[in-house]
Amino acid sequence: MHETADVVIIGAGIVGSSIAYHLAEKGVQNVTVVDRRQMPGAGTTAQAAGGLRKQFSCPVNIRMGMYSQRFYREMDAEADHSLDLRIYGYLLLAVSEQEKAMLLRNMQTQREVGVSDVSFVDPEAIRKIAPDIRTDDLVGAAYCPSDGYIAPESAVREIAKRAKARGATFLLEEEVLQIPVENGCISGVTTTARTISSRVVVDAAGPHAAEIGRLVGVSIPITPLGRNLYLVGPAEPVRGPYPMVIDFKHRFSFRHEPEGILIGGGPPRESFNFRDHTEPDMDFFAKATPDFIYRIPRLEGGGLLRAWAGTDGYTRDGSGIIDRVETPEGFFCATGFCGHGVMQAPATGKVMAELIVDGHTSIDISGLGLKRFLPGGKLSTEGYVIAHLE
Repeated sequence: MHETADVVIIGAGIVGSSIAYHLAEKGVQNVTVVDRRQMPGAGTTAQAAGGLRKQFSCPVNIRMGMYSQRFYREMDAEADHSLDLRIYGYLLLAVSEQEKAMLLRNMQTQREVGVSDVSFVDPEAIRKIAPDIRTDDLVGAAYCPSDGYIAPESAVREIAKRAKARGATFLLEEEVLQIPVENGCISGVTTTARTISSRVVVDAAGPHAAEIGRLVGVSIPITPLGRNLYLVGPAEPVRGPYPMVIDFKHRFSFRHEPEGILIGGGPPRESFNFRDHTEPDMDFFAKATPDFIYRIPRLEGGGLLRAWAGTDGYTRDGSGIIDRVETPEGFFCATGFCGHGVMQAPATGKVMAELIVDGHTSIDISGLGLKRFLPGGKLSTEGYVIAHLE
């Protein structure tokens, strides 16, 4: 079967679906999304925690977070089903004066970019915001009440639905086998079911993006890492909104759910045998349980209710890759979001659509290109990544 498309997007996760939606919004009528899974978002997206924050150290990541949160709020207001969007805030804990100085420095950058409600709060205020955490070792925390979290599976389903309504085609359960190149230009995509002629291909394959890049001789420097989510309980519900909390000292994040406390984390720079879906790392859970109980004493006596894991692509500097490569012409990539794919997907869709259609973007993404990884390149180091790779 031979078909044509103006743009082929490889990967129907939340990033690929967002790119399809934003391209369709810009009037690109023949957009095709290819994924080997059974439904959009069935890979990395389905295993994500869904955090949404603007608290980053790099201006580009702050701006990406700002646009994405506006997008999700508007989509949640318009959708005919709940996206479980909770604007409950984000709390980034500091245990030393050095960490406090880092948070204050980055908060200044956030305010300069336009985040008006971020502040540094003392331990007494922390106990009011998140009353069940231990604070005697804390000097304070960065707090942004307009941050929050969303249900990733609901969000990707709604974005894909909107992309389809605007004419995008999703080809599921098809694996990409080849990306032919003629005279230095992309000429299409060959899948297990068909050949699609196209001059533009977007690699949005998440942790598989490096494999797709190799099909056209492009090196995409990402490392697949398995990250874990553990639901621990029972835990007595805390009244009122409860923020997402990041404990940099113990390298995990957590928030309250109706059944218990959802904890995310994993060993840094782990030796990882890449698979689509990883089994939860129970060794990490056992080793980290004392740290979980230290920060959240009410967990003592609780049990593991559920655990699951997924895979994401991480870069050396903790920032994503959004770029148009020089050779072959027509090849674009959007990957390596270091666990922040859901929170940056709407903005990624917007800037990628602009890059393809207009040749320039409304958000400065010059620091997210592939050339930064070459000798002499300037890395766009993001300080707020729990599983940071050196």
